[in-house]
Amino acid sequence: MRKFPAHLPAIALTCSLLSGCILPPATSTGGGLSPASSGPDGVQTTETVSTLPARIEAGVEWLWASYTALQAKGIVPGLADLRADIVDLEAVATRGDLLAALELYGRARARVTAISEVVGK
Repeated sequence: MRKFPAHLPAIALTCSLLSGCILPPATSTGGGLSPASSGPDGVQTTETVSTLPARIEAGVEWLWASYTALQAKGIVPGLADLRADIVDLEAVATRGDLLAALELYGRARARVTAISEVVGK
């Protein structure tokens, strides 16, 4: 009879147990939602991921346009902070850290909203 190393049965058992626990992303969307409709916290399709750099670039362009429009209104509180946020966002996006870029975009967009509300009063 052939003898196997002592660790092989343990590896086989571990693999068989894990194979039942690990589901492919498409089947673990929770409640039968399609991966495309499961939102930012759900499963992402490759199409969504591949458009993210372009969406971030468009967001940066929108932020610069907003900055320019607000700057044209004169001295606006918070404008220097907005500019710093946009520059940070561009640097992070250039490095390829898309999740951090999305977070920075959200912060900068909220700052545009806050500044616009102050200017509008």
